[in-house]
Amino acid sequence: MLLFPQESLPARVVNDMVESLDDQLFDEVYKGGGRPAYHPKMMTKILLYGYTQKWFSCRAIAKALTEHLPMMWLAARQTP
Repeated sequence: MLLFPQESLPARVVNDMVESLDDQLFDEVYKGGGRPAYHPKMMTKILLYGYTQKWFSCRAIAKALTEHLPMMWLAARQTP
């Protein structure tokens, strides 16, 4: 039995919110080129979730990508 409903977890809320956005919104801004990029939705998810956890530095977010399970789930185990 879960103590909290799945919908109330911050990672799930951020994931559902970003997934509801149209891909066209991201494609209009990104011009491409250079090295293969991480998916813009994934990057948006980890930034928004990091901010909800009061991780404002790049180093704190990068560390969380290897140690914090919800962050790993949002990033699909990628470490940008």
